[in-house]
Amino acid sequence: MKKIIKKFIITVIVILPLLVSISYIQTRLNKIREEKQLIDTTVVENATPMIAFITVALGSFRGLAADFLWLRVNEMQMDGKYYEMYQLSTWIAQLQPRFSGSISHLAWNMAYNVSVTCSSHKDRWRWVNKGIALIRDQAIPNNPTDPVLYKELAWIYIHKIGNVMDEANLYYKNRMAIELMQVFGSADPDWKKFVEAPRTFSDLCKEINITQKEFLNILKSNDFNSLKSFVKAFRKTGKIPKITTDAFSKHNLELIEYFLRASWMRQEYKLDPETIWAINERYGKLDWRLPSSHTIYWATKGIENAGKGKDTAECSKLISIGLHDAALTGKMIMLDPNKPYTFMAIPNFDVFDAVIAEDKKSVKDISGDKNFSVGLQNFLKDIIVLSYTYGKYSIADKYYAMLEKEFPGFYGKSMEDFAMQKWKEDAKVAILKQAYDVVSGLLYRAYYFAAAGDDDAARASVNLAQAFYNMYLKQHSDDQKRVGLPPMKEIKKYMREVFKNSMGIDADKIIIPNTKRKPKINLNKNK
Repeated sequence: MKKIIKKFIITVIVILPLLVSISYIQTRLNKIREEKQLIDTTVVENATPMIAFITVALGSFRGLAADFLWLRVNEMQMDGKYYEMYQLSTWIAQLQPRFSGSISHLAWNMAYNVSVTCSSHKDRWRWVNKGIALIRDQAIPNNPTDPVLYKELAWIYIHKIGNVMDEANLYYKNRMAIELMQVFGSADPDWKKFVEAPRTFSDLCKEINITQKEFLNILKSNDFNSLKSFVKAFRKTGKIPKITTDAFSKHNLELIEYFLRASWMRQEYKLDPETIWAINERYGKLDWRLPSSHTIYWATKGIENAGKGKDTAECSKLISIGLHDAALTGKMIMLDPNKPYTFMAIPNFDVFDAVIAEDKKSVKDISGDKNFSVGLQNFLKDIIVLSYTYGKYSIADKYYAMLEKEFPGFYGKSMEDFAMQKWKEDAKVAILKQAYDVVSGLLYRAYYFAAAGDDDAARASVNLAQAFYNMYLKQHSDDQKRVGLPPMKEIKKYMREVFKNSMGIDADKIIIPNTKRKPKINLNKNK
């Protein structure tokens, strides 16, 4: 008996320190796991009752539930049950809110793989939007410090919507622009008023000097049972519903409108007017109807919100890509919102300086890296030709002088000769059909810009068409009967009819600016 007691005491003496040591080590391990985010302790908010039950019941085993849902997602996609697949995808995002790679893949799958299975452009746009919403509305709020999510969202905007790989890309751009114009109230909103708008209903009532109860009573007297119903009516049309009362002055109605629009942006699109204002101040006035601007926005937010030690290099790259895209095709012209094919993206001259500054910074940061230096040189070449083509001759002069200063010894010719060099080369090698297509295309552009009210671009297009016409005829002066072009008057008359029929606009009423007025430079110069 004494031996048994003795053995028990010895065992306790040996085990007790081990238990204490294990407890200490386990506590340290748990702390390290939390610090390094090796375990997911995130509380799932706004979850469905089923997901809430699984989360509580399975605890740490909810990863197994997510694995099962992944298998079901793949099955649903194979069977073409895309709406069921979307529902399961949102559950996966709720079960594994920290798994950025998982959520990014699900969003990419909807925006790219699922969308292209639809024949209707409208249906494709719906799935692209669902991919965007999964990251923007679920993943980022659950994991706001992960730059990977912001990068993936920015990429969908610049690549899926902004690129031309998808045959429905013009439809995407058109619908995105129309939708956002309804939110913003115009194509070119006053962002300062959005920034200054009241953020809450309480703040709004204070600014218009009325109590919340009085405001709600006014709404009730106009058949709106609550603020929510009033907001819903506003978002349906993008206009303030008619309120038959003298309680609101013109100034107060404007405050109400901007409050409603700014709230709409923050709640539905997760767009912060303050950030938009800051981006415009830094880079130049962007067109926020286009995907390039939203690429810059989300990449900027990714850098701003990134957790300590998070790599934001990809977000920085996307800002650079977005800026270049915004400079070259970052301004929208839309003759008819109901006809996507009347949409045209033209250069945003306000952004040129910002892109050059960013490129110069990149060259400096990489110690004069040759690739970045060549990139800057090529961008300067592009914007010189673009500025010239759109009739912005003083802008073309400015950047040609910069090109010669930054890269001396390369050019040594006049700006107009540099800008016309490509046109001259094309005129030399063009066959009859190619020459006719170039001339007719430039004349079509001239009618388009005239209809859009851009006289400089319209005049420049006509001048370029005439210059190319003259250069081609000069190049083939010995063989006019075989490869000569029709008279310029006939081409203009024909393209007027083409424009009228394709755009549904009476081209006879569109006045092309006086092309007889001598331009700043001689477009017909062919030395």
